Amino acid sequence: DGLGHRYIAEDVPYGLLPAAEIGKQLGLSMKATSSLIDLAGLAAGKDFRAEGRSLASMGLAGLGAEGMKALAFGGAGSVSGANHGI
Repeated sequence: DGLGHRYIAEDVPYGLLPAAEIGKQLGLSMKATSSLIDLAGLAAGKDFRAEGRSLASMGLAGLGAEGMKALAFGGAGSVSGANHGI
């Protein structure tokens, strides 16, 4: 089954979804990526947003652009009060 192939079943919820959420948190539109996630979910009959790797599941929700930059360049200890699932 083409829609069950790992490129859809794994790469969308664990690759595209985190990329889209990180991009949005950094202030990017991510419209095309978000549309691909939605279309793949409709075609596969799955809710990739519910079952995939979200910012909340990684402990990154609410950091904002500055918090994400601090985390990327300074490591988990550089952002106070956050639970980084890394």
